[in-house]
This record gives sequence, structure tokens and C-alpha cells, in this order.
Amino acid sequence: ISPNNAAARWIIDVLAPQCPDWRFDIAGTCGPACGALPTTPNVRILGHVPDLATVLDAASVGLNPITLGSGINMKAVEYLHFGLPVISTPFGARGFESETPNGVQVVALEGFAAALQAAVADAAHYRRLSAQASAFAAERLEWSAIGRRVRERVQAVAAAFSTPPGRP
Repeated sequence: ISPNNAAARWIIDVLAPQCPDWRFDIAGTCGPACGALPTTPNVRILGHVPDLATVLDAASVGLNPITLGSGINMKAVEYLHFGLPVISTPFGARGFESETPNGVQVVALEGFAAALQAAVADAAHYRRLSAQASAFAAERLEWSAIGRRVRERVQAVAAAFSTPPGRP
């Protein structure tokens, strides 16, 4: 089972029943691909959506219950771009661990329900997480910011090679 399919299945089978007052929208191919049939009325399997921005604009929190896979988790990046606080497993947050504050709350799967409730129970706390997510995305994840960091590193390496040995 793929990482996204496993995460969708976990949301349907475990998290949604624990949080009956929340609505969980599962977008993308992971819902249909894992044979996801909601067992609770608070889960909607959206499948492929032509405009993910519409779904993310309506969301309150981005969930990232990933426990396996490789590389950086792009769904977390998308959530942050939309200013959504992210609740993620330690595995799902790989690459974000040292980047704080960034709007990502790292908790074990068993803590997702409590973290979800806490994220919105305090409006000031929620606004702070959302602002951190937006600022982090703008400062670290936009292509212009990534390009600037790459350029700075390349220039530093080039400068080190252009200075003759023994000279400052």
C-alpha cells in the first residue's frame, strides 16, 4: 500500500471516528486507490479535484499522517503554502524538523485527535500557527527563495575556489 493510501485509510478508520464533529476531505487518487469507503458520515472521498486550491482554501488544518515513504512530503508543502497549520507524524515532517517556527506540529498518530482539537480550540494559537505556516512557505519554500539560497551557496563555493591559497 502506498504512503498516501495508508494515510487515507488511517484517517477513515481511526481518526474520523475519534473526531465526529470534524469533516475530513480526502482529495486525490489515494482515496479511491485504497478502496476507501467512508465508514463514518464525516469523511468525503473527493478523488481527483481539478482545482486543489478550492479544497485547501476551505480547509482548517492540513493532516499528514504519513508513516512510510521517501523524500519530502509535498502535501505538507502545499498545506503550508495555503497557510494551513499542519499536524504531522515525525516521519511525515522529515525535512521540516529543524525549521521552526513553521506551522508544523509533530505528533505521534495517537496524538492526532488531541492536536486537531487543540489547533482550533484557541483562536490566537490557530492564527499564530497559520501565520507561521504562511511565513515559512514564503521565506523557505517559494521558488524565488529556493533560488536565492542556491545562488548564495554556489557563489560561496565559487568564491572559495577563486581565492588563491594562503590569501584572505
